[in-house]
Amino acid sequence: MPYTFAFLDTTGGWPYTLDMLADFVFITDLLVTAMSAFYDEDNLVLETSNKRIFSAYLKSWFFVDIVACFPVNFIEDEVR
Repeated sequence: MPYTFAFLDTTGGWPYTLDMLADFVFITDLLVTAMSAFYDEDNLVLETSNKRIFSAYLKSWFFVDIVACFPVNFIEDEVR
């Protein structure tokens, strides 16, 4: 991303398309992870409750993932 900001014009063409595709993949990953069952700390019980799955995801990697999938191109387009 820093290289793209510094050296590439991402207002159109393949860099813009590639960035949007990467954002879509990150958003898809976020949704899949938020709905995927997991084993508890002792690896004994498979947790399948959507509420508990999402709660555990919120406590772990959710905020890192949401920042990673934020479409920076929209902000960059407004600045230019």
